[in-house]
Amino acid sequence: MDHISFSQLSMYLRCGEQYRRRYIEGERIPPGIALIRGISIHKGAEEQNHFKLATKEDKPKREVLEIISDSFDNALKDGVWLTKEEKTKKAKVIGQAKDETIGLGELFCDEVAPTIMPEKVEHSFVIPLNGIDFVGRIDLIDNRGILRDLKTSSKKKPQTEADLTDQLTAYALAYEYLLKEPPPRIILDILVNTKTPNYQRLETLRSHNDIDIFLKRMQKVLEGIKKGVFLPADPTSWICSERFCGYWWTCPYAKH
Repeated sequence: MDHISFSQLSMYLRCGEQYRRRYIEGERIPPGIALIRGISIHKGAEEQNHFKLATKEDKPKREVLEIISDSFDNALKDGVWLTKEEKTKKAKVIGQAKDETIGLGELFCDEVAPTIMPEKVEHSFVIPLNGIDFVGRIDLIDNRGILRDLKTSSKKKPQTEADLTDQLTAYALAYEYLLKEPPPRIILDILVNTKTPNYQRLETLRSHNDIDIFLKRMQKVLEGIKKGVFLPADPTSWICSERFCGYWWTCPYAKH
């Protein structure tokens, strides 16, 4: 093992058994419908930000929505993880999910994109840490130096979602490593998939102490992986369910 990404780190902390099967055994499970929705929105946002970085103008809404729609359709070609109940009404579930994805795309174009002037888009980083590289990409840094991350969610998030999430701490670490100064602000842009989609904006900061704690947590994860310690998720956790884990039906630790 010569590198680790935030997605790997996050999976290990959610469920070590899921991490073992995905990254040690190499068992790949198709993404769930919620993940496909998020991937599609991210693709549209990425193309919009690249366009605006080059032209200083927003990409036409119709074109952004076409990108999102095509991304959704292409993701389905590689398969989708559905629960047993969802499989009985697969066409309806997928159709509704695509409609919701387009609705969130419209919200992004109308309320989020106009507020952003990109400076760096999909900025890759490789940070050497005690013999292993921490790798990833920062989605967006705007022209004011603000670090921004776009998420989709089924409900509004509390302020603690922005203040405590390790992902934003990881991005703050990468920002300072690349730019030699901490981000002046961090903004979490959330597209909320309610009946009428809503845009939620949360602002936060990260201190060097936050980053130190994150690095200590990462070190413990790396030690656990090296020693072959892969603890299963708490059975009361949201991740330990058919809906959110493609390994659930074949997991010896899940109560079926």
